[in-house]
Amino acid sequence: MQQGADPTVKNGFGETPLERAKYLMNLGRKNNYDALRFLEDAP
Repeated sequence: MQQGADPTVKNGFGETPLERAKYLMNLGRKNNYDALRFLEDAP
């Protein structure tokens, strides 16, 4: 029986939900950074 997400259970990536959330946040931050650099480089 599932009662909410267990923060200690690892998902298919071998990460806990907290680790996954951190990874996705870092990914989003990097993508935003790349987008800003691209805009700055545009003529």
